[in-house]
Amino acid sequence: MNALLLYADSLQARQVEEILRSRGHVIRRLATGEEALADCLAEPAELIVVDLIADRVAGLELCRRLRATEAGAWAVVLAIASSNEPREIEGVIRAGVDDYVAEHDSASVAAIRIALAEHRCEDKQNRRNILGRLHRAEARLLDMLETAPDAIVGCEADGTITLMNEQAVRLTGYQRAELIGQVIEVLLPEAARAAHVGYRDRFFAYPATRPMGIAKNLKLRRKNGVEIDVDICLGYQEDGDRVFAVAAIRDITERRRMEEELRLAKQETERAYERIRREIEAAARVQQALLPTTLPRTDRFRFAFRYHPCADLGGDALNVFWLNDMQIGLYLLDVSGHGVAASLLSVALARQLAPSNATLTPNPASEDYRPVAAPLATPGEVARNLNRWFLSHPTAEQYFTMIYGVLDVPSKQFRYVSAGHPPMLLTRADGTSQWLPSTAIPLGFDEDADFEEGQVQVEPGDRLLLYSDGVTEAANGAEDMFGAEQLRRAVSEGGDDSLETMMSKLIEEVLDWSSGVPSDDVSLLALEVR
Repeated sequence: MNALLLYADSLQARQVEEILRSRGHVIRRLATGEEALADCLAEPAELIVVDLIADRVAGLELCRRLRATEAGAWAVVLAIASSNEPREIEGVIRAGVDDYVAEHDSASVAAIRIALAEHRCEDKQNRRNILGRLHRAEARLLDMLETAPDAIVGCEADGTITLMNEQAVRLTGYQRAELIGQVIEVLLPEAARAAHVGYRDRFFAYPATRPMGIAKNLKLRRKNGVEIDVDICLGYQEDGDRVFAVAAIRDITERRRMEEELRLAKQETERAYERIRREIEAAARVQQALLPTTLPRTDRFRFAFRYHPCADLGGDALNVFWLNDMQIGLYLLDVSGHGVAASLLSVALARQLAPSNATLTPNPASEDYRPVAAPLATPGEVARNLNRWFLSHPTAEQYFTMIYGVLDVPSKQFRYVSAGHPPMLLTRADGTSQWLPSTAIPLGFDEDADFEEGQVQVEPGDRLLLYSDGVTEAANGAEDMFGAEQLRRAVSEGGDDSLETMMSKLIEEVLDWSSGVPSDDVSLLALEVR
């Protein structure tokens, strides 16, 4: 510990000096008050001993001047007084002395006084260190407030503003000197000020924190009168009975602008979606209208179909129709992909395959009308013509598979082309069954492709099933596919049912397998020989 001895000429001063040295103090001796003041400012001492015996007036003045300095305020001053008289000691204490040693005190008494002074030195240094840390923490807090991204404003319970940071200056347009001391309501639109006084009173009566985003439609009025959208986080600090409110204010003008733009964009998107939805529904109705409404019916043959698109619009198409008085045409096709593109292409292909197309036969006048026999394109010719037409109208890398066949009613002979399509399932009257595999590649790959025909003789009791790959590839939750063998089993188990009943059970089983949401269109077309 450092000790400074001033005017130390008396015998007691020498005794005190010896005690200090014996206790490990580093001692500096100074003779004049001016020299002592300069030395204390340059190199502060923790313990200052002032000898008042030689010059009491000068010594007391020095004590007063020391206490007026920061270094002297934190030092412990020990005076060497001439006596223990109360009047003497009172003057010493008033001059700012912490303790004293009388001229005639023994060495043991002087040592006790010095020990007490040392404890005071430790206490003062501890308090000084604590205050220093508090001041540094306060400075850091003020720096944080100044550099905070949000405007910070603090006020008392009566609304008086006592704190604002630099961001608050920028946000409000007020300088600190203009705003501090004003009531907080000056920052509100005039129409909201009276009501806010009540809100403020309730907050200070029942203080509670409020995060950003809780209050809605908050406005701040800047110095220039412009009102801006803000969000406010509220906090409070209690000091005994006093409550101090702190508000973090964030300018959300840009956020509100973006939210409004998003709202308008969302509305436009919803309107566009609604338009698309209506157009898709209209397209779906067109597609549904292309499905058979009345199937050809003879004494020997019955037909049935089931159709379930995986979305509002499907890429499958099918039909059964009279070609002439003796022949019935039928097809089932599957366009690659799903959605609008696949649906539009399937509609276009269905129109190409309509009975009114010149490549097939003249258009019948009604559903019951059967035109007289006329030259017809064979299934192979139909496939080739359709393939060339398709490739002459390029699409986005689409293709399609198809079975197109012609049933000769008198002979019960079925001629067909199966272009890359899943094999047909022929179930005989005796319960046996066979697959009729594809005879050609899918349409849309090669303009010069040759589409070989197949031929099968059907007899009473036989059933022929055409289907799309959405049937066999329907997957359950474990990603297991319905598969060809399960299809064969389902058809076999429905052998005793009517054709309509078998078809209803079959599509129900496929949809149940895929939990009602197949990943592809499910199409079934069957004929039965009676």
